[in-house]
Amino acid sequence: MQVSLDAVKHVFINRIEVIDCDAKLADVWPIENVWGILKEKLRGREYSHIEQLKNDIKKEWQKFSVSLCQQMMDKIPARLKLVIDQGGYALRERLIHIHLNARWKPNGVTVAGGNGKGTGINQLSMPSGLYVDDEQTIYVADRENHRIVEWKPGATSGQVVAGGNGAGSNANQLYQPFDVIVDKESDSLIICDQGNKRVVRWPRRNGISGETIISNIFCRGLTMDDDGSLYIIDNGNYEVRRYRRGESKGTLVAGGHGIRHDPGQLFEPQYIAVDKDHAVYVSEHGQSRVTKWVKGVEGRIIVAGGNGKGPELTRMIVRSYKFST
Repeated sequence: MQVSLDAVKHVFINRIEVIDCDAKLADVWPIENVWGILKEKLRGREYSHIEQLKNDIKKEWQKFSVSLCQQMMDKIPARLKLVIDQGGYALRERLIHIHLNARWKPNGVTVAGGNGKGTGINQLSMPSGLYVDDEQTIYVADRENHRIVEWKPGATSGQVVAGGNGAGSNANQLYQPFDVIVDKESDSLIICDQGNKRVVRWPRRNGISGETIISNIFCRGLTMDDDGSLYIIDNGNYEVRRYRRGESKGTLVAGGHGIRHDPGQLFEPQYIAVDKDHAVYVSEHGQSRVTKWVKGVEGRIIVAGGNGKGPELTRMIVRSYKFST
C-alpha cells in the first residue's frame, strides 16, 4: 500500500491544477468499479420486494475476493496519471487525435509474435482481432491456436488468458476466435468465438472458463460504445446488431437484408467501429469499402473506397485488419 501511496504522491507533485472537465469516478475510485460489477451481476433479475434486492446485493458483495480488490487498488496510480495527462478526461472517453500532417515511421516494431507461425507462447498462428487497453497491454485473438493471448509492453512472449485448451465447444475452450475486446466495467474479455457461433464473456484475471452471452451468431467483429452497448457483426446474416447490457436479441443497426447491392445491404462485413455519436462504421471485404450507418438515415454512406479493388487512392483492398474511429 505504501508503494501505491508513494506513486500517487509522485504523480501529483507540482501538477495540481483546476480543470473544466472532471474524470469519471470509476477511473480513479475503485468503489465505483465495484458498483459497476454488482450492477452487471444483478442485471435482468426481477424483484417483487426491496428486501429481495438487498439480500442479493449482500450475497454478491460477499463473493468479492481480496485479490480482485487489490488488483483494482494497484491500478489506481497508473490510471490517475493517465487522467491527469489527458487533462481530466475519463479514460473510456479518450480519443486519439492524429495531426493532419502527421508522418509515420517507414518501419514498424513487432509488439506480439514475430517468431514464425506456431503454437509456442512466443508465437501466433493466423492472428485476427486485437485490442489495446489503457496500459498498452495487447490482447490478440490467436485464431488457429484457439486462444486469446495477452502481451505486455516490451514482452518477448505472451500469456494465454482465454482458451488454449484445444479447439472445442466446452466452457474452457474456444474454436477459431476472430476478435476480442475488453469490457472495463466487468473487467472481462468479450470474445467472438466464431467457430462455435457464439459470443463469450471471459474473466480477464485468472479466468479458467467463459460464459456464453449470445448464441447462434457467426460473429466476425465486435466493439463497445461509451454506454457499454455491444455491437456485433453477424457475418451469417450480413448485419450488425447492437446489444444493450442484458439483451439477448439486440437491435439491427446496419445491413440485415441479405446479399444484394442496394443501399441497405452489407457484403462480407469484416470489422466495426462506433464513434461518440453512435454512428457505426463497417469495413466490407466483399465491396472493398468502408460504410457509415447513422440512426434515422436510410441505407449506408460510403466513407472510403467503393470504387472497386485496386492500389489507387480512390480504391481499396479491404483486408482482415481492425480499424478505429
